[in-house]
Amino acid sequence: MPIFENHSALNLIYSFFDTPCYLCVLLAVFYIAKIYKIHNLKIKNISIIILFLFGLVYFLSVLGLLWFDMYYFGVYTQAFITLVLCTLFLWLDRVMFVAITISLIPFALQNDASFAIFDFIICPYLWLYCGARILFIAVLKLGNMMKYKIAMTKI
Repeated sequence: MPIFENHSALNLIYSFFDTPCYLCVLLAVFYIAKIYKIHNLKIKNISIIILFLFGLVYFLSVLGLLWFDMYYFGVYTQAFITLVLCTLFLWLDRVMFVAITISLIPFALQNDASFAIFDFIICPYLWLYCGARILFIAVLKLGNMMKYKIAMTKI
């Protein structure tokens, strides 16, 4: 869909958000496989909440709205934060732990350290998806609560 000469809506979106992270692509493939009933694994809601909060802190710090910038932490600090995040997922949701571990393989295989570890875990697409899913779950829970409350008042 051209907006003006030699540009399109896809180029505009790409200019705002850049490329998706490996975890985002991996989760997209995961959900597509789930639609086609290739597996019946489920990612827990707590994992989505943790990813959203991690992305919120990460993007606020990158934008300079916090007193620190996670993008320019040293490699060891980023690795420690990633280790804590992986340990948390190992404890709470093994499926997300495996997904994050697989998404970190390209970082381990690269030769230069020009990327932050976090670029392989979180991106604006994944962060927006997590926020939308949290909002969707909250609306569903609120709807169920209201339905239950209406049913209780009729008794």
